[in-house]
Amino acid sequence: MEVFQHEIMQWLTLTLILILGLFMLSTFINFIRKKKKATLYLALNYLSFIGALIFFYLGHIDVTNAGTVTKFYFDASMIANAFVVAGILVIILFHEQFTKINKTRKYIALILGMILIIWIFVPLNYEVTTPGEFHVKYITYTLMTFYGALVYAALSYSFFKLTRLATQKRVQLAALGIGSLLFLAYYINMTVYGILQDFFLMTIGMIIIFGACLSLFIGIYLPKFVSKK
Repeated sequence: MEVFQHEIMQWLTLTLILILGLFMLSTFINFIRKKKKATLYLALNYLSFIGALIFFYLGHIDVTNAGTVTKFYFDASMIANAFVVAGILVIILFHEQFTKINKTRKYIALILGMILIIWIFVPLNYEVTTPGEFHVKYITYTLMTFYGALVYAALSYSFFKLTRLATQKRVQLAALGIGSLLFLAYYINMTVYGILQDFFLMTIGMIIIFGACLSLFIGIYLPKFVSKK
């Protein structure tokens, strides 16, 4: 991306941080009032993405200030991925509040996610790369895609299945299904971005993540939807 494009992304990222901050604050207040686990996990999901966006934001600022793409930008982007994967761990627990899930699959998914977070901090992911040269971080982005795609595809299927079976609250369930589907699209989009570093893909990613978080917000806040766990 060009320097001016990083400057644009700097402001778009800051805007999204503020919006998700409002979502998180509102959801956390809801948790304090009603003590529902679903709202707690949703608030933590927002927090994880805010953490990721803060690192993206710092990376864009560094490029803007330096007038060229910096190593810090790539390092900050890689660290942001750890927060993104942490969001998956939380969303798995969030999903559990609405339907019974296989405990073995749940723990396998959580363990794989934690292993992936550890892998993201392996020093090889932070080495300087040469354009056109294969690098370990490409494997990391691919692993993130497979992990995120599998989890969110399963969650999307589950929520849409619940929508078909439910006699009420179908709109809310559909909103959660759409949110999961958008997260799936986000992971695929950001993996391609991680390899190509294309401004258009980054912009699309910001739009997708906003739509995904908004869908989950709607799913929780439509009247009396939070489960009684």
